[in-house]
Amino acid sequence: PNDLFAQRTPFKHGSLPALISNRNATHETGEPVHGGLGGGQSVWWTWQAPTNGHLTVSTAGSEVDTILAIYRGDALSEIEMIESNDDIPEGGTSSRVSFEVLSGENYAIAVDSFGKQTGEIHLDLTFEPLQPHLEISRSGRNIVLTWPFDASRFLLEQKSSLSQEHWEPIDHKPIVVNEEHLSIKVPVADKSLYFRLQLPAPEQGD
Repeated sequence: PNDLFAQRTPFKHGSLPALISNRNATHETGEPVHGGLGGGQSVWWTWQAPTNGHLTVSTAGSEVDTILAIYRGDALSEIEMIESNDDIPEGGTSSRVSFEVLSGENYAIAVDSFGKQTGEIHLDLTFEPLQPHLEISRSGRNIVLTWPFDASRFLLEQKSSLSQEHWEPIDHKPIVVNEEHLSIKVPVADKSLYFRLQLPAPEQGD
């Protein structure tokens, strides 16, 4: 089902590793030779970055000698390769790439085999979000908390003691500053307060 670039299978954030056979896969017209070594038995996935971060893609556990390539672009004739790998440095025939990703950008993932080998392909993605920097300043009787606009999926939370088990969400809606930062004002309290930005756990299917 994901033999063609236009029929790329979405790989959802938080999904289990994908398993698929490339036995009936083909090399379509205009498709690049992945990693310069592809054997023409490629299958495709697509993944969208939920926020800025670092992505690792691996084919460990596959039955075939894989060749992995990552692209950006929405049309096969215009895609640009970001990373590719034939065999991992530790030895073996699986492939792995790691690279920085940008929030909201789509990445096309192609897995081919060396020498037209066919069998089950195992694809796994590990995403580590970029931890945004939280700035705190004072304005009159308010504390002003500011963080980057591209970290808008993060939630601002607080607690009054580090020994307190649970963090409490701050209900104030942040304002957008010059489309570069998000900002919230919190009244000055007569007690210590601790703040953090926390990326919410993905919902099932995300």
